[in-house]
Parts: sequence; structure tokens; C-alpha cells
Amino acid sequence: MIRLQQKITASHWKAKNFQLKILERFLGGLFTDIKGFVTGDFDILGEFDKLQVVGKGRLKEAGLKVIFTLCFYEIQDRDIELKSTEINLDGIVLKDPVSNNPIYLSGGIQHNAFKIVL
Repeated sequence: MIRLQQKITASHWKAKNFQLKILERFLGGLFTDIKGFVTGDFDILGEFDKLQVVGKGRLKEAGLKVIFTLCFYEIQDRDIELKSTEINLDGIVLKDPVSNNPIYLSGGIQHNAFKIVL
């Protein structure tokens, strides 16, 4: 029996206007219709089947539909932080589509290499 070891990777990624739509692949159980861009510095770490993305970036022209409410929310342009097991939402402001009132988020979305959103 041949056993291949998973390679450990470490890579720095300087994102410029990276489309957020790709996140639906990982967050599709919570959100859909993800739009907008992120610009920032991120590190990609770990084994191929357990990759972690950590870093900070700035959201621009972002928005998403929350599956639970079926409402689309615009996200104010804002800095965001990705941690090894959490997407930090502290300080993120959504715009309510009905009342135009702001919705202030705190906390985060816990994950395991973006595969299992808790």
C-alpha cells in the first residue's frame, strides 16, 4: 500500500478586488447571491485538505442574501478579518432593504477550514 502525505503549504496572497462570489462555495448553507470585492493581505496555511486563510482586507460594494430570511442586504465598505477558524463580523454594518436602517453585527462565523460552518 502506498501512502501519500498531505503537503503543508504556506503562501502569502495579496488580493486586489477579488470577487466575493466564490465564497458561496463555502458559505452556501447560510448565504447566496454574494457580491462585491475584497482587497487585502491574506496567508494560506496548512494541509491541502485543511487549508486555513488568515488575514485582513477591505470589503467593497459587497452584499448577500441571508437564506434564513430570504432578504438581500448590502454591506457597508469595511475592513474584515479572517482568522484560522472564524470570519470575524465585529463592526460589519448591513443595510436593511425594507427600512434602510443599519444592522450592526458582532461576533463571527465559526468554521473548520471553511468546510463545516458551525
